[in-house]
Amino acid sequence: MAGKLFMSVSSLKRKLAAEDVSFSKIYLDARMNQAIKLLRMGAGNISQVATMCGYDTPSYFIAIFKRHFKITPLSFMRTINH
Repeated sequence: MAGKLFMSVSSLKRKLAAEDVSFSKIYLDARMNQAIKLLRMGAGNISQVATMCGYDTPSYFIAIFKRHFKITPLSFMRTINH
């Protein structure tokens, strides 16, 4: 990732630390934003969206989604369909 940003790994770590954010937090936010986008588009069922977002199992995806948004993917889908 650092190379794509044209900086060294240590520089990237310093910049993230200065902003009090971790790479894993940025990565999780990106995956969850992608999940929301896919669910809104109706890009597939929860299992398919989990796979598209890089999760090995739907149950783990559901747990992470719920922890992140305080709502399950199914409940989220129901709210956007009404």
